[in-house]
Amino acid sequence: MSTISNGLGQTEIEGTVVKTTVAAVLYDIDGGKEVWIPRRVILGGNTIEEDDTDLSIADWWLKQEQLL
Repeated sequence: MSTISNGLGQTEIEGTVVKTTVAAVLYDIDGGKEVWIPRRVILGGNTIEEDDTDLSIADWWLKQEQLL
């Protein structure tokens, strides 16, 4: 998984949004692992749509899910 920390408690991860709901997005990380991510932990989460790429996600959530 390719990541870039912005130094502000968020990390950008590469992938593609596969599906969206009101509360979360299904994200395919680098074509290998799909994970549901709550919109509340994504920078600009309320505007994310299918086929969007490269999300900035809260570090605390990535660590909790063992993705960082």
